Formats: sequence, C-alpha cells, structure tokens
Amino acid sequence: MLARYGFAAAPPAMLRFRVSELVELEPFFTVGRDAARNLDRCLAEAGTPLQTFRSILDFGCGCGRVTLWMAQMVSGAELFGTDTDAEAIAWCRDHLPARFGVNAPLPPLQYGDAAFDLIYAVSVFTHLDEDRQLEWLRELRRVLRPGGTLLFTVHGEQVWKQAVRRSEHLDALDKHGFLFARSGKMAGICPDWYHTSYHTREYVMTRIGALFDTTTYITGGMGIQDAVVVRKQQ
Repeated sequence: MLARYGFAAAPPAMLRFRVSELVELEPFFTVGRDAARNLDRCLAEAGTPLQTFRSILDFGCGCGRVTLWMAQMVSGAELFGTDTDAEAIAWCRDHLPARFGVNAPLPPLQYGDAAFDLIYAVSVFTHLDEDRQLEWLRELRRVLRPGGTLLFTVHGEQVWKQAVRRSEHLDALDKHGFLFARSGKMAGICPDWYHTSYHTREYVMTRIGALFDTTTYITGGMGIQDAVVVRKQQ
C-alpha cells in the first residue's frame, strides 16, 4: 500500500482517525492527494498558481494528510505545518520534509508578521465555532504577507442541504448564514469548539470577505467542500 503511493511511512491509525474518522490507509492517502490537487486547481482558477509561492503554511495540518502530497508538488518553496495535536506534529517532524509546530487553540501563532505568501486550511473552518474562526482568520491575515493568499474550505450549500435536517438549524442558516452543530458521536473526542460548521456563500463573501481585500468563492472547489481564496492587498 505505501509503495503504491510512494511513501515510506504512514501515521498510526489513531492519528488518521482524528483527521478523518477512518483508520483505513487507502482513503487517508487518496483524500489527501485529491485535496492537494484541488488546492492546486483552485489557486490557478483564482489567478495565483501554486508554483509561484515560496513560503507555505498548512494551518491545521494534523498528521500531514495534505502536507505529504504538497511536498511532492512544490519545488523551491519552504513548507510549514501547524496544529493543536502535539502527537500528530511529532509524527510529522519525524517523517515529513517540512517545518512543524504546535499551536494553542487560540491565537497567536508562533510566526512573525507577514511570514507566508500562501496559507491553506483544508477542513479546518468546517469545524470551528464562529468566534474562534473569526479570531483565527484575523490571525492568519497577520502572518500573511502583503499580496499573499489564503485558501480555506467550508461546508457550503451542497453539504448543508443534505446534512442539516432540524428546522431550527435551517432557520439559523437562513437568518445568520452560519451554523455550528455539535456531534454526539465526537463528544469527548473533540473539544466543544471543534465540531461541524456550515456557511452560506453570502456569509463568506460579506462577513469573512470584509477581513480581506479580494475574495473568490469556488463551489465544489474541494470536492464536497467549497473553496474560498482570499488575498491580502500589497
């Protein structure tokens, strides 16, 4: 299995479960590969090709499901990863060609102002409550260079039309454009502020777009998840 994907090692099963709720190796590798390819395509669609970046941060990297593919796709760029999961970061440090650090559940990050020209966050803002996601978006803007790009994913309409059933939740989405729903399945595994979030396109473009200078919303940009590409002005 490892040889098929060109990797010498895979994270332990529990680390894989914490990023996907699955332990099988095949989906761990294929989902990460597809995410990296979709990220490449979305950046090109937004006019900021992946190969133009020289300092790249994987925010919420977990045990490196996307990072390991990005390391194969970019050349001449410094790769960084950060996550709250210290065990996952320890595995990444031992096995992946990037610089990794542990971050606290709340800002600030350990990096200085304007440290990166690309930051990506795959399946991170799909799980944070509203206050926390806005805090982190402001922090990511701080560590983004002038002219830099941030790509993150959200659960947009194609997800919440299938997943959200309770009328009060649908009302919240309709009125506010954002819904944070806690899962009994993940109780005790994930903290209260990290469950499942849903966004409308209008919320992203107005509330989140106001934090940045340009915003591109790509429906289905990350498969079932939508991609949002924002830029910090020069």
